[in-house]
Amino acid sequence: MGKSNRVVGLVGVGVKNGSFNQGWDGYPRQKSNGEYVSTDVCLKWAYRYFWNAQGKPVFSFAKMFKNKKNGIQYFNINEKYEDMFGAKVKTEDSVKFINNLLNVVDIMNFGIAFAGDKTLSLTGVVQFGLGINKYENTEVETFQILSPFRNSSDTSQDKTQKTSGTYTFVDEAHYMYSFTVNPAQINEWKSIYENVEYTQEAYEDFKEASLVAVSSLNTRTKTNCQNEFAMFIELKEGSLLYLPNLDQYVSFRKEDDENIIDITILAEILNSDNVKKEIDSVEIYYNSFNLTLKGDIDNAKKFNIITRGELNERI
Repeated sequence: MGKSNRVVGLVGVGVKNGSFNQGWDGYPRQKSNGEYVSTDVCLKWAYRYFWNAQGKPVFSFAKMFKNKKNGIQYFNINEKYEDMFGAKVKTEDSVKFINNLLNVVDIMNFGIAFAGDKTLSLTGVVQFGLGINKYENTEVETFQILSPFRNSSDTSQDKTQKTSGTYTFVDEAHYMYSFTVNPAQINEWKSIYENVEYTQEAYEDFKEASLVAVSSLNTRTKTNCQNEFAMFIELKEGSLLYLPNLDQYVSFRKEDDENIIDITILAEILNSDNVKKEIDSVEIYYNSFNLTLKGDIDNAKKFNIITRGELNERI
């Protein structure tokens, strides 16, 4: 079944003694003004990791194989296509090539820039903004860690000793991403393949990953990163309402031992008559065990992001 109405919303990632998105220097990413951020690439990787773990075909996800010399290497983009679809890119029918790619969950949602024996540029139906840390008191911690192995290439007097490294993380951060889902983005390919459409199934895959993908990550720095908030604003069919990135209208603060996500300004926007008439439904998911939500959006349904149980209190 196809999905044609647009959706806008937010995805919130909470970090406690971890690092959701490090730069090449090993430190959590920062803008020039010192603000901590996380990229859309990092979040999309979490989605792909989750989908892959669920057994769904994921194209833009690294995969290794054993080559003829019994070495281990990663697929290039042509090899990944052949592995997934059983045909070589160069000789594949172009329409079938496009159709195959458009039916993979990560490409249908996020698009692809395919630069192999054929080229294809598909803009994703789902677009994320930059993840902005809403907590003003985030601190970076660095620990020295010891490796159980020596560095065999070390020429110093300590070359027989074990090596040490560093582990860098933030004590606490709360990243908020804005997103848009625009199914019409895929319509440009209808002239080539008439039956192509953004499916309800692809959207449900995106929605589910928005609630658990980060929490599913199991690495040293990311095991302390969790999905803590999500909002899905379904617009009415044919709506011409276009909202700015919503994360700028959301704040995070601490009051005593209470962690507060404040959507009061966003609620004021969404509750205004000219905006509300364009909205079909609003769903809010958050970790009510350790978060308090301030602000009330008319007719919004609220759920605990962990239990999925509905929360009935006004906020």
